[in-house]
Amino acid sequence: MIFFKTLKYDIKNGIAKAYKKYILSIIFFLSAAVIFRLSRKNVEEVTLGDYLLFTHLGIPEYIRDYANRFYFPVIWICFYMLVFFIVLYYPYDDIDGFGRYILINTKKRSVWYLSKCCWVVISVIFYFAAHIISQLLICFIFRDSICLYLSDDEAYQSIYQNVSGNTDIITHIPVQLYILPLVVCVTIGLLQTTLSLYIRPFYSYIISAAILIFSAYHINPFLIGNYAMVQRSDLFLQNGVSAIFGIVICTLLSLCSVIAGVIKFQKYDILNRG
Repeated sequence: MIFFKTLKYDIKNGIAKAYKKYILSIIFFLSAAVIFRLSRKNVEEVTLGDYLLFTHLGIPEYIRDYANRFYFPVIWICFYMLVFFIVLYYPYDDIDGFGRYILINTKKRSVWYLSKCCWVVISVIFYFAAHIISQLLICFIFRDSICLYLSDDEAYQSIYQNVSGNTDIITHIPVQLYILPLVVCVTIGLLQTTLSLYIRPFYSYIISAAILIFSAYHINPFLIGNYAMVQRSDLFLQNGVSAIFGIVICTLLSLCSVIAGVIKFQKYDILNRG
């Protein structure tokens, strides 16, 4: 009962405090969607799935060569850094606010921290839902299909250099497009929250950024940002990352982050933080 009351407070207070950040995120979503749609103005069919793919596509494998220029995935990394910023400071700041009185009165530190972890998960889901709704709005404005399948336009298929025209693979990638980005985002969000107990939140945010940047440069199954890029899937690359392994490693990392956070918070000095 105490847990659910704490979680209810966190959902109401945490999301309400971040409303300006969510508004900024929605502006970003809409702007990115318009940019994508204008780039496809001569294409007959564009679907909601295409809009989502534009965000989560990422970049193909980067081959390090002096003649091969690295194209930074701006839209992709901005999408994730925004949500990591949204969930960054609330757990840390709540200790200085009403959250301190909850801790003192309940004397259940594990409940307080587990509630914050659940808040992170709910906030990320809310963020992804806001993204989908924003893309739906642009679909209605441009009268595009709200189907989640991807269009089979030849020009769009050309980004997949290793698919060899297999339309069935291209138009049916639900795990890589609709599940893994959310799973990766939750995982890094929980890791960032736990790291904020050991170092300042700003530095944990830098670590989140570093995970994404290194993932963009290197295909490695332990650089979990790779799982959030559709083009890094083993469906399209011979040395790509496996969706199943991605879900497993993200689940394990999330559990380890939560457990490490609970253990650390049991001895965390809430009165004299550096």
